[in-house]
Amino acid sequence: MNNARPSKRRAAIVVVILSALTMLTGTSPAPAATPATPSRLDVVVAIDNSQRLDGPRYTASRRAAITLLSALPTDARTAVIAYGSFPQTVRDLSANVTGSKTVISALAVDSDGSQLFEALSLAVETFDQTSNSYRQLVVITDGLDGTSQRTLSEAMRGIDASQIHINVIDINTDPPDAQRAAVLNQLAGPDGTIVAAADTEGLRAIAVRSRLDAIVKPATPAGPGLVTRLFSNTLVLLLGMALIFGALLTMLLQVTAPKPQKLNLTGYDVAPKVVKTPVAGISRALTDLADRKLEQSGKSRSIGVWLERAAINLRSAEFLILAAIISLVCAMLGWLRFGSIGFPLFGMLGAFGCKFYVDRSANKRSKRFGDQLSDTLQLLSSSMRAGQGLVQALDSVAREGESPTKEEFHRVVVETRLGRDLVESLKSLAERLRCVDLEWVIPAVEINRDVGGDLAEVLEQVGNTIRDRADLRRQVKTLSAEGRLSAVVLIGMPIVLGLFIKLSNPDYISKLFTGQGLYLLGGGSLLMLIGSIWLFNLCKIEF
Repeated sequence: MNNARPSKRRAAIVVVILSALTMLTGTSPAPAATPATPSRLDVVVAIDNSQRLDGPRYTASRRAAITLLSALPTDARTAVIAYGSFPQTVRDLSANVTGSKTVISALAVDSDGSQLFEALSLAVETFDQTSNSYRQLVVITDGLDGTSQRTLSEAMRGIDASQIHINVIDINTDPPDAQRAAVLNQLAGPDGTIVAAADTEGLRAIAVRSRLDAIVKPATPAGPGLVTRLFSNTLVLLLGMALIFGALLTMLLQVTAPKPQKLNLTGYDVAPKVVKTPVAGISRALTDLADRKLEQSGKSRSIGVWLERAAINLRSAEFLILAAIISLVCAMLGWLRFGSIGFPLFGMLGAFGCKFYVDRSANKRSKRFGDQLSDTLQLLSSSMRAGQGLVQALDSVAREGESPTKEEFHRVVVETRLGRDLVESLKSLAERLRCVDLEWVIPAVEINRDVGGDLAEVLEQVGNTIRDRADLRRQVKTLSAEGRLSAVVLIGMPIVLGLFIKLSNPDYISKLFTGQGLYLLGGGSLLMLIGSIWLFNLCKIEF
């Protein structure tokens, strides 16, 4: 059901926007049905006064009608129709709004009937069809019709022919069923509004919108507006685009400026220098807003862990702002090259590109850590056999290891010195990097801490096992390389060949994109998708 409730503020904003567009473009919108300016506003209020509504609902309906009439301009002509056992015009069109309110206040209930559809036909006769006026019908109803001889469709044909605009005031406090909702929606149409009788702001908004619609002026011939003249100048357009890209680039540099380390490992508290510029202020405001929204949604922690896996030294809010700027730049480039269709497509491409970059960086870093793990365990075993404890051995790896092993074990050492349990830190490391091989080391550390034993020997054996697994993984990858390359060639060859024919001989392949060729193209694309999934799963070996 159409439950739009415009407000005075929204109506005023619409007027300002229309005025600004008129000033900038040199044109103004015109009503499609009435080419001439309406001379007045005519409003007819049709109120259901049947006996079945006697009580609070009828009191609310009269109060709603009076509220609506009070918000109309003083020069509006109003009329009142009451429909109970039969519809009747209790007040003809008159410029005296106060008189219409008095009539409604004194209107008594009638016998049962609720001839709603007959009242719509009477409203057509009540309006002055000879005057150039904006005709507004306000129907106060619960959507039920009792004894009308005609149907709603027949009544609406007369309403549409007379160019009458309908708004509906629903006086039923219960949720509408399907039948009642269908009647209310058909009454309001695509342009009307349905408001509840208790919605004072919605009732006043109907009057405000009627006043605005009644004073809309027709379009008059005019020269090109300011926007048209500016954008017709290529130099001005390029200059504007350069300014926009410059602003986005400045904000991008501000967001991606070097940040202090999340963990202060030096022991010195170095306060970052705050640069007070307008762009920096905007960036901080956007970052704070994004921080609040992420905290409210509960996704700040998960995004932060995701960025930590990729070793991206940005907060969650900063990354989102950076991704938004990149997506906006890509969307603008798509709009410049391909028009309106390129704006959303390239915007989504930029967003997915940011996600792909983080995922790829995280996977490469995790793979590099796994490849270094066997050497790391060998170094731990050697350090412990030289007389060092486990934490001291980890510290040696943090100083002498390669990236990303040294950074991750440095973090483990710092967390342990700050009071976190060593096993918990190692589990967090394995979960953060999604390293299955590291999960084999953690039980060995736990068992050694609980019952003792030669941990150096255990770590050496685990390292040898991980090294053998890595050798087997590389061997499998080598043996399956031919299959993976064949899959890439088989998938890419039709695409490359089609693009080549499209560029070299467009007429030859054009029939594939029309008529039955579209079915062949769709079927071929579906078969290629199925074959791609099958081939890659066939070449993917897990052990």
